[in-house]
Amino acid sequence: MQKMRVYVTVLRTLGLSPGIKNENMTHLQRTPILNSYAIGYTAALIICVFFVASAAFGVPEHKPSEMPSAKPESVDMTTEGLRRIDSAIQEQVTAGHIQGAVTVVARRGMVVHFSSHGQMDVKKKRPMEHDAIYRMASSSKTVLGVAAMILIEEGKMQPNDPVSKYIPAFANVKVVELIDANYKEAKSASAKPKKKFKTDVPKYRLVPAETPVTVHHLLTHTSGIMSGGYGHAVNPVKRTAEDTLATYVTRIAKVPLDFQPGTRWSYSPRTGLDVVARVIEIISGTSYDRFLRERIFDPLKMNSTYFNLPETLETKRVVLNADWAKAKGWGRRTNYYSASGGLSSTAEDFLHFQQMLLNGGVLFG
Repeated sequence: MQKMRVYVTVLRTLGLSPGIKNENMTHLQRTPILNSYAIGYTAALIICVFFVASAAFGVPEHKPSEMPSAKPESVDMTTEGLRRIDSAIQEQVTAGHIQGAVTVVARRGMVVHFSSHGQMDVKKKRPMEHDAIYRMASSSKTVLGVAAMILIEEGKMQPNDPVSKYIPAFANVKVVELIDANYKEAKSASAKPKKKFKTDVPKYRLVPAETPVTVHHLLTHTSGIMSGGYGHAVNPVKRTAEDTLATYVTRIAKVPLDFQPGTRWSYSPRTGLDVVARVIEIISGTSYDRFLRERIFDPLKMNSTYFNLPETLETKRVVLNADWAKAKGWGRRTNYYSASGGLSSTAEDFLHFQQMLLNGGVLFG
């Protein structure tokens, strides 16, 4: 079975140039979090590697459409060293481990490597293109983080705001507590579901949340909302093809929490950040999709990043023949704008996004 893998990695080293500085650059963010990120890690290098699983072709070099490019030696890198990226990726393609990849490297705000490898359509033997569009999976979560910080910076939302301030259904959430045969509380370590937890739920009781679920809890995966515990087993909620953030998130509020908010960390892969996206919709008065377009994608010239690709870009989508991809409906149009994993994008678009973060919230004049 083929699997698609998307890696977007920021490599940071201390003591090097923080990147482009231009007083006329588009100003997305000036938050303490983004400023400390840029200052504390004066970033030197960005590597975007977008993989899809399994075939082979040439390794052309491409020029970025928006960001400036430079010779590697001008930013203290070497052409020979960067060629090792091509060799390493080509080995994986030749071995059949991946279908193809697009790789981009930038240092000090200058693109020094931009290559495509393998095939974007194996059946048609179509070579991978530098502007191929990939499913971004959980890299969508990083965009949600910036969207939330925009509203926090503008004073329209605070990290400690109870979610119920915006979505009243979260006012009286319950928490699942497991109990043993003597009705004693189970230790949190034993509250992790077993493989068949959906049909084999141990004895439990529902208790009130001791503290409200806050925006901070959601952003830091400490809310207890559908985090792999028993809450979803007690009250299963399924998302339908007709759902929007508004309809689904309201139902999520009826699912018991897996633990008391703020007491543990447990990854909420598909749900917690979607609740934040719904809060953003309520505050902004527009869809999460449109908010991202107007406040992030358009200013950063991320012109190939969408939840639903326009027809003009459909030919740029990487073709995956794996059964799992078809089952997940990649490419199917949706009105559910998932902050957890719904975006599709290109290596160059996400390079813009990452460079903005490394610049402390600004990019382009």
